Amino acid sequence: MQSVRDTNPEYRRYFVLVDKKPLTDIVCGDLYEVIEADSLGIECFDDMALRYDVMEFNTAVKPFAIDWLFENTDTANVIYLDPDIRVYRSLHELDTALNEGAAAVVTPHLTRPLEDSKTPNDYHMLQVGVFNLGFIAVSRDAEAREFVRWWSRRLKVQCCVDIARNLFTDQRWVDLAPCYISKLKILLNPAYNVAYWNLAQRTVTPGGKTLLIDGRELAFFHFSGLDRNREEVVSKHQDRFGWSDIKPLHRLFKNYRAELKSNGWFKDGIKPYYYDTVGSIKIVPLIRRLYRQLYPQQPANAVWRDAFIRMLCNQSAKLPADREGRITALMYQIHRERTDLQATFNLETSEGIESFRHWCSVTTPREYGVATVFANPAQDEISASGKANLPSVLREPNAGKPWYFRKWRKIRKWYLERVSS
Repeated sequence: MQSVRDTNPEYRRYFVLVDKKPLTDIVCGDLYEVIEADSLGIECFDDMALRYDVMEFNTAVKPFAIDWLFENTDTANVIYLDPDIRVYRSLHELDTALNEGAAAVVTPHLTRPLEDSKTPNDYHMLQVGVFNLGFIAVSRDAEAREFVRWWSRRLKVQCCVDIARNLFTDQRWVDLAPCYISKLKILLNPAYNVAYWNLAQRTVTPGGKTLLIDGRELAFFHFSGLDRNREEVVSKHQDRFGWSDIKPLHRLFKNYRAELKSNGWFKDGIKPYYYDTVGSIKIVPLIRRLYRQLYPQQPANAVWRDAFIRMLCNQSAKLPADREGRITALMYQIHRERTDLQATFNLETSEGIESFRHWCSVTTPREYGVATVFANPAQDEISASGKANLPSVLREPNAGKPWYFRKWRKIRKWYLERVSS
């Protein structure tokens, strides 16, 4: 924000806080106006706060914040910048594009193929999205606003980092922008959104107050993946460039880290994140995954309090061989995620169930950081939560298996029940 103020002083600046902290702790002065995310009017806000981790949630509120600014200010255009971006000069090319009628402006990750064996390459860009959403500019154009509202609807429940399901936070959805926005501007100016993923396609030379990127003065640099403790790491998300490979950028990186230090980045350390707890319960990633598994959509009439999290985790998984409800939903989520546990603990037998329960009571607090009450819940809690009005973890035994496998399992079950009776 300091760099935006110094280079583009005519811009109004807003900081959307996806957290809860006393505003007195946020030193802003004349830098920006603070908008707390829970004031954006997102009707599924609590659901999203539980569904998403800190990165997913921050990206999910982006279109909601853009729409809120159009609804509550008279601004003609909204420019979003990631917090790890530094601006080095006037963004006049962007202003020109918007003033000449662009409904929205985006920058692609790549402008030429990356076909070496390094990470990331063009295949990885297909996984995370064609455009980098650390930057986007949107005008008040009706078509663009409709796109932002559609984008918001998608991100209510589909803003996860889930490469297997072709999702990477908010980015993959914007791959459709060229199809949905007729006046979309794909900004190919090499001086914009310079970052580790496109450095191999840029020629960096000294010039002006900062650097020249393919002969053009650097507009803004995206310092994605900076390592707090290792100064010479270009980005922790790549293996293409070492520190010695980017000598023309050394001064840029060192000055940026010095600015971060002067703003308290190194001194403060990692602060607690408000939405990592519900009441007194720590929401670890495992609980978020379980919640998403059970609730692909926001549950009706849910109250996101301690009692809800306890019922979510401690309800019975309702496994066919577990008539007493000893395996909870949280335990089964662990089992279904790990092939080593599936090979070790057969949950179709009483012995396997009891052994896995013991493993959970000993291991899950250490490996997953879950509270002991979820690792080894009391039997009455399991029984009570099994009766709660929550969906079963196992909606259909052997779901996803071939039909002939499922048929054989049914016949086997019928036969064993007849024999045992």
